[in-house]
Amino acid sequence: MFNYFYSSFISLIEYAVMDNIGYGQINTFDISVNSVMLDLIYDYYYNNASLESFIQNDYLIIKAIGNDDNILAFDPETGIMRDINTVNGYCGAYCFHDQITSQSYELGENFLEKEVYLNINLVSKLIGSVVKAYTGVEAIKISTLLLGVAPPFGTIFGVAGIIVGSTQVGRGFYQWYDAVFNTPWTTSRSYEEQLNEDWNEWFRNAGPF
Repeated sequence: MFNYFYSSFISLIEYAVMDNIGYGQINTFDISVNSVMLDLIYDYYYNNASLESFIQNDYLIIKAIGNDDNILAFDPETGIMRDINTVNGYCGAYCFHDQITSQSYELGENFLEKEVYLNINLVSKLIGSVVKAYTGVEAIKISTLLLGVAPPFGTIFGVAGIIVGSTQVGRGFYQWYDAVFNTPWTTSRSYEEQLNEDWNEWFRNAGPF
C-alpha cells in the first residue's frame, strides 16, 4: 500500500513542478501530454472514454478501451504503479535539465524563502481520491462474490454493491481531477493558518465518504 500510494503520485508531482515553472505540457511531436494519470482522467470525464483493466504478465493494466496511448501498470508483488505513454513512440524523457533545473530550484526557493506554502487542501484531496477509489474497487470485488450466493438476495445485494462501488471509484477520479486542475498547488497562508481554518475540510476530503 505504501509503495502504491507514493508511486501513484510521481507523475502528478512531475506535472505540478513543470506546470509551476511554465512547462505544463510536454510536446510529443504533434500533440502535447500532461501526464498519463491526468490524461486518462481527462479522457474519462471529457471524452467519454471507457476504461478497462486486465492482468497481463502478472501486471494489472489500466487503460482506455481501444487506445494504448496512456497505460497504467500496477505490479501487485511490489505495489508499485508505473505509467507508460506510447504516443508516437514517446516512452519517457529526462525532465529536469539546464534551464528547467534552474527554474525548479527557484520554485523550491519560493517555498523556503518567499512565504509560499504547499496547499494542504490539495494534498488532502489527493489522498482522499486514492482512498475513495480504493474502497470503491474493494466494494466491487466483494459485491461480485455475492452475485452467486443465495439468490435472489445475493444478486440484489451484489448488484447494489457494484453500483455503489462504481460510484465511489468515480468520486475518487473526480476528486483527483478537481485537486489537480481546480485547486491551487501553493498558498500564502502558513501551515498553522491552514490547520486552524481548514482542518475540517481536510478530514472530509481525505475520508472515504
